[in-house]
Amino acid sequence: MILNKTQAHHVYAAMCVLNNVSAKIKVLFGNVAEDGINVFEDSDGVNVVRVRRYDVVESENYANQSDFEMAYELDEATTRAEMVIEGSHPTITYTEIIEYFGLDESFVYTPKTFTPYVEEFVKMLAGDQKS
Repeated sequence: MILNKTQAHHVYAAMCVLNNVSAKIKVLFGNVAEDGINVFEDSDGVNVVRVRRYDVVESENYANQSDFEMAYELDEATTRAEMVIEGSHPTITYTEIIEYFGLDESFVYTPKTFTPYVEEFVKMLAGDQKS
């Protein structure tokens, strides 16, 4: 693997955030002329996520973000939880929370009645168990 676990984690977290605004990642670790590692997404229809290391002319190509996630043994839920903890703002949908707790979707929740569910859901994302 070209990236270390920390680099892969942050690249994947950035891709998750960029998905929310229909953007693609392009990042360079180091210097291209020396030991640079370039990670980018393209839309050539063959390889969507590419990782290239320039000092040894090595590359990895993944068909999609999920393949990248699996190759580096990342976990989307853990990545999203860590982004919440670090202050990034991944999208957590109302529907995800409703489904997780098995709540009645037809009920109208106020911020006061829904906030405890959001807080518990974020704890769950961070690795805590549902009580």
